[in-house]
Amino acid sequence: MDKISLKVLNVQQKDVTFYLTTVRAKELSALCSGLRVSLYRETSPDEIGVQKLEDAKKLVRSLGDSAFAREVMSAQATSYDEEDPYQRILDKARVRDIASYLLEEDSILPNSIILAGREDVKVRFTADSGTLDVQWETETVGQPFNIIDGQHRVEGLKLLAAERQDEYQDFQVAVTILVDLPFYVQAELFSVINGRQKSVSRSRIYDLLG
Repeated sequence: MDKISLKVLNVQQKDVTFYLTTVRAKELSALCSGLRVSLYRETSPDEIGVQKLEDAKKLVRSLGDSAFAREVMSAQATSYDEEDPYQRILDKARVRDIASYLLEEDSILPNSIILAGREDVKVRFTADSGTLDVQWETETVGQPFNIIDGQHRVEGLKLLAAERQDEYQDFQVAVTILVDLPFYVQAELFSVINGRQKSVSRSRIYDLLG
């Protein structure tokens, strides 16, 4: 059993509570990796946490509307040598670009990386101390968190933490932690966040810079 204690701020939105914290670059490899194929792909909706038929229909509609989600599912369905089809949609050039950007003197990563707890991970929040205690079995769970958003930033930081240990092992990043979300909700969030992003046009950037 592995464990970690994180100092967090808890945030309540509607009926959902999530947590804000910081994580050092050298801790990312042990804590998170790309959204994995669900362990329950071959089981019934009831077993993966879909409580109502309408929930399942909503998920299917949302994934069907996302080109990015279709790409993810296509990668999962295709025979592949590596264990994690997530890597097929990881842009290695973008990872290197982020690492190069972080080497610049004034570079920062102010936006939060979004993580969600995996199955069989025990999470307990203690309000008095503002601490989130996370426990997991490394042999069965691996890392306790799926990356919902920020996969390229995480990989760029892991690269720097390995190549420039003295400078980047303790580089801190803001992290949002979601807990108690069924896998189908994590998959939906992943597709919505990554599928709906739109880059800012260069002309708008030039306008801002004068």
